[in-house]
Amino acid sequence: MFHSKKALVFCPKFFSYDIEIKKAIENQGYSVELHDERPSTDLFIRALIRFGFNAVLKRKIENYYLNIFNSLNETVDILIIINPESITPELLKKFRGKCKNIVVY
Repeated sequence: MFHSKKALVFCPKFFSYDIEIKKAIENQGYSVELHDERPSTDLFIRALIRFGFNAVLKRKIENYYLNIFNSLNETVDILIIINPESITPELLKKFRGKCKNIVVY
């Protein structure tokens, strides 16, 4: 039986680089699910994350990532996280259960 490779990518939206990265991974034969690395594109939220106030946003960050985690119906071959600012080590451990490989840039 043919198994299609699946990639889950968290990447900040920045000058459409996220779309280019998704296309490059698809060209390698993967089915790609792309998400923004930050839980919101709101300027205030982005500023809090950028300046390290993740504790203030802990619940929002956890809910964002857990919703994505819970929507995964199958094992992911590779999880790629580009420029992580908001994902926590605890969330990464949780994703480890459904992701064969994790790559962080």
